[in-house]
Amino acid sequence: MDLKTKQLSGFSFLGGYSYNLTKYTASNIYIVGSLLRYNPNHTANGSIYYSFQRTGWAKGLNMGLTAFYMGQRVAGRSTRLTVNSDTYQLIPVPAFTQLDASVGYSLDRFSVRAKVSNVLNVLSYQIHDDNSVNPIAPRMLSATVSYRW
Repeated sequence: MDLKTKQLSGFSFLGGYSYNLTKYTASNIYIVGSLLRYNPNHTANGSIYYSFQRTGWAKGLNMGLTAFYMGQRVAGRSTRLTVNSDTYQLIPVPAFTQLDASVGYSLDRFSVRAKVSNVLNVLSYQIHDDNSVNPIAPRMLSATVSYRW
């Protein structure tokens, strides 16, 4: 589910939520009812932006705040019923929320934007497959400068 608003008095909002229940309902290899790997049950995101509307130097100034939530999920390998004393196990990975903030300024054809990602310096992991468990990036500052022809 996604929600997006038009700009109202300088504010705009974008948000989304997803619920995903993925588990084995029938299997002759894996435990019925066990979760499929890498899939969180809940994810959500929300962004709020403000653009200054007045005239003068503040016109062209904008700010944004974005939050991203990824629910608990499992990594590792699903225990196999076909292997005696199988050592494959699912590993719970806790939920995390990441917060990003940005500020930008545009004047005529010139614009500059700075962003701080992972403001709270949260440590968690992205899980892609059996051999890919990667930490999310720590707090980071980035900036862009652009000129439109």
